[in-house]
Amino acid sequence: MARIVLVQDFLTNYRRPVFEALQDELERRGHRFLVTSGRYQHSQPTQTIDPAIAAQDLGGLNHIALDVRKLGPLKLYQLGNLLEPIDVVLVPAELSSCSWWIAALHRIRRSQLRPLQILMVGHGRNFNRSHAGLISDLAYSMIAHVADGYLGYTESSRQTLLQLGFPEERCLSFGQSKAILALRKEVKTIRQGDLKSLRSQLGLGSGPIACFVGRLMPRKNLRLLVEAFDLVLGKKPDAQLLILGEGPERDGLVEQAQSRPWLHCPGAAWGTELSQYLAVSDFQVSAGGVGLSILDGFAAEHPLITVMHPDHAPDVDYLRPGYNGLLCEASAGKLADTVLSLLNRPETLLKMQKAAAASLEGHGLKPLANRLADGIERLSELGCRSSASRGRGLAKGLWNTLTQPPKLTLAHPQRSEN
Repeated sequence: MARIVLVQDFLTNYRRPVFEALQDELERRGHRFLVTSGRYQHSQPTQTIDPAIAAQDLGGLNHIALDVRKLGPLKLYQLGNLLEPIDVVLVPAELSSCSWWIAALHRIRRSQLRPLQILMVGHGRNFNRSHAGLISDLAYSMIAHVADGYLGYTESSRQTLLQLGFPEERCLSFGQSKAILALRKEVKTIRQGDLKSLRSQLGLGSGPIACFVGRLMPRKNLRLLVEAFDLVLGKKPDAQLLILGEGPERDGLVEQAQSRPWLHCPGAAWGTELSQYLAVSDFQVSAGGVGLSILDGFAAEHPLITVMHPDHAPDVDYLRPGYNGLLCEASAGKLADTVLSLLNRPETLLKMQKAAAASLEGHGLKPLANRLADGIERLSELGCRSSASRGRGLAKGLWNTLTQPPKLTLAHPQRSEN
């Protein structure tokens, strides 16, 4: 039996069901599992933070709220003696998180008879290239080798870790997930009702709807998205663009919508409201920064149209161009042409909608919990890395970072949609 603790900055709405499923699976296998996260702060966005954190009402989830103090960009976790009885600690692979080096200090202090294993969870580096560079990449290369094992979100994450010199047998990918099965069920139920009335209720017209879901950040390239749909409307005047989310770009989008009746920016949507918007939409579209919301779209049978962009997260691995979506060059004209090519071929759109739904296979909470539990057990059996292994890996990672700039590539190559 292993005693396992997972450290989080804060507990989000979409991660809590994942941790509950993982806890059930680990306890079924005879392990003990605990989640720690920072205490709820009222300054944090309530749409992403689980509101149960504030009330300390997390049902059956074994959870402890910690004080997380900030020192500039760094986050200091008040772990105290929490790690003393722990065998395995899972920490986020983030430069701002100090949980990894606090865990490393505990590992050094503890006797070799009862070592502490450190497993990192993350992408391997910052894939937001507008906020990353050589210094960031070198830092990620160094902190990676604090870990005894690595759980990467996607295959791109795993390949990044291998480039950083991490031992192949200690680096696994498990695939992210959300509570998508419940979302898919609710969307299907809504579609059995009067969608025409629902569109009217939501302030949407009768034409085809492209939907974007996510934080409205500069790296999402939303200006290009609107420019592309200016061109789409010239040839498909009943098309509509629905942008769901909050962020610094929203005010500008709302201003643009005043002169564009086809542009809808209602803000962030959650729960049933999100399901309603997804139910009346036809496909998802993005001009950059594709993230985990791609799975929300697949739950609604939405293929993804996006552009080649340096700020995509590794979650773009779930896109299989020509099967469950389309990929084009990052220009308004190319994006508009790609959207029109799908709208003008309803049989292809229907085929890709079915493929998007099929792409959810293996992304439910139970399969994810099984993969995570398997990964934790497999890495735990390998024990702690030797100093020599860390040194060799670090040297290789630093050399590769200096000589081979990291680049995100799609796991699935472009193919014809026919």
